[in-house]
Order: sequence, then C-alpha cells, then structure tokens
Amino acid sequence: MREEWVLRAQQGDKKAFDRIAREWYPKILNYVYRATLNMELATEITQITMVQSYFKLQQLREPRYFATWIYKIATNLIFDHLRDKQREPLALDDIVEPSFTPNWETKLAIQQALSQLSDKERTVVVMKIYENMKFREIAEVLDEPESTIKTRLYNGLKKLKQILEDWGMKEV
Repeated sequence: MREEWVLRAQQGDKKAFDRIAREWYPKILNYVYRATLNMELATEITQITMVQSYFKLQQLREPRYFATWIYKIATNLIFDHLRDKQREPLALDDIVEPSFTPNWETKLAIQQALSQLSDKERTVVVMKIYENMKFREIAEVLDEPESTIKTRLYNGLKKLKQILEDWGMKEV
C-alpha cells in the first residue's frame, strides 16, 4: 500500500504525498529528536526533511525503499547540522520527554547517557533501538558497511551501560 502512495505522489498526486507526510512526519520527528536531543532542532530538521522529500521524490527510483530514503535525508540533515555547529549544552527542557510514567527518571538518565555518545554511535543506537531498523537498513541510510554499523551499536551500547552503571543504575 505504501508503494502505491509513493507512486501516486511521484505522479503529482498531492493528496498521496499528504498521506505519506502524515504517516512519516511523527516517525522522522521521533528519530531526529532522539538523535539530536533537541525538540526545536528536531522539528526544524523534520520539516526540512519533508520539504526535501517532496521536491526530490522524483529521484527515488524504487518506491519500496521510501523508508530508507527518507531516513537518509533526515540523517544527512542531522550530520550537516552537527558539522556546521558545535553542539550546545543540553538544557533539561531539551532532554525530558513530558511523561507521567513512574519510570521518568530512567528515561531521563538514558537520554542524558545518549548525549555522551559520539554522534555516529548515538545515531546507530537510535536507529536500531528506537526506530527498530535492521542492520542492512541502517547501513544503507548511513552508507556504511554492516560490520561498521554492528561495531558502532556494540560500542555505543557498551558505553551506555558503563555510563548508567557509573551513575548507580545497574538495573537499566
């Protein structure tokens, strides 16, 4: 069904693209937020991703690869931003997701620990753990070998575990 909507959008059907955008905007926003830990920046990058995907949709050769393609656009924008600017210190408001679940302290600790990973490690951890992407998909989006992706995930998770243990959170 998704391929059908992509094909229709490529043929100029604006309603088809609107449907795609409604489905993908929250997914991309969530991904970008977890990668940047800054909601304002995540919103901006997500909006740019949607605009670029609209104007570049004709360049997508295989509609079945739409997910990989749109994640690649977002990832490139994230890396462009990180390359162009020094990462600003995180404010508490930037990393806390409003939540009334009893486990908010753990979520906060994980978000803070994620901010201590390298950009490349954090991106792979977010794509694999939060976005549930396959190694092959992550490798395609980042244009890296699968073995590199696996190494970054392993190293990133190992660092996360160590950071959380150092903070006295052994049960996370």
